[in-house]
Amino acid sequence: MSHDRISPFARKSDQAFFAPAPVCQNASMNDVDTLLASARLMRARGHDDAAAASYALTLQNGPTLAEAHAFLAAHALRRGAFAASVAHGEQALKADPDDVQVHAMLGDALRRLITLEHAERALRDILDEQPQAYTS
Repeated sequence: MSHDRISPFARKSDQAFFAPAPVCQNASMNDVDTLLASARLMRARGHDDAAAASYALTLQNGPTLAEAHAFLAAHALRRGAFAASVAHGEQALKADPDDVQVHAMLGDALRRLITLEHAERALRDILDEQPQAYTS
């Protein structure tokens, strides 16, 4: 059974297991351990968006948690949000400077961000030089 799609014929217990659960519905939003457990559970089930939401709530209460920043950096990188990936990657490295995976991810995010900025700058230069060629 796919975790992303739930068959309309699946039992309700299966739907409840595979569907993303509300983030910590019975927990205090200030309980970092419960928020972290929810994030890990959603991550293990493959629900990255729900895990990202739980990690973001966790950071509101424990802003130096390397695990949360590392996950959010990877999540942002997969989504193409390179600046956010760099910001979370830098925070993760402040908390755990020896994390090789975060170093590699940060390097990738920076490379993509710089490439994107160079491409944007080149396009703006072309538009400034020949605006009539690109207007309808």
